Amino acid sequence: MSCFLSSADAINALATYWDTMANRGHRSARQTLERAMFRAERAESGRDDYAAAVDSASLYLRSESGSTWSAAFSLLLAANVRSVEARYPGDSEMSETGPEYHDASPLQIVKYWIQTNQTGKIVGILNSFEYQSDNCPDWRESTAFQLCEQIRGFLLNDMLESAGDDVNLSASFEAPEDPRETAMNAVISRANARAIA
Repeated sequence: MSCFLSSADAINALATYWDTMANRGHRSARQTLERAMFRAERAESGRDDYAAAVDSASLYLRSESGSTWSAAFSLLLAANVRSVEARYPGDSEMSETGPEYHDASPLQIVKYWIQTNQTGKIVGILNSFEYQSDNCPDWRESTAFQLCEQIRGFLLNDMLESAGDDVNLSASFEAPEDPRETAMNAVISRANARAIA
């Protein structure tokens, strides 16, 4: 299994999507970050101390100039770097970050994808990022993993919102007739009904 540092744009796309979706409706990105930190701490230590997670999120946000987007970006980047270093110990070239990682800003194209229901693009980026970031033994106990889980939840909600009436399908679903088969049967029926000259 290989591992490499995800591109700055890939990490940025995830951070932008997370930050945008975490600030929708009654949610705030700050509260969503607090929940991610709480769940990561619970996964690592078994502690249920939400107040400590709120404090951790506050300190982390202060270190990121109060930007929840910047916090998400740096948490995701740090997890990816730890994974590369775990896979290739001592090979600092594999985890070197350039200016594109430090001078990034939210990607407007991601906001366009959200507006035009094209968030399926994020699924591939998320899957690839997680593949590159799970070499670290504590990946599943990390806040970055929890952010990825939140992104997955946001993506599922996007899909459900765009599904319309299909969202109400249940375990008693019965498949309709395949329209391709119906169309083919109609063509065959018309062909068989023609008079042979």
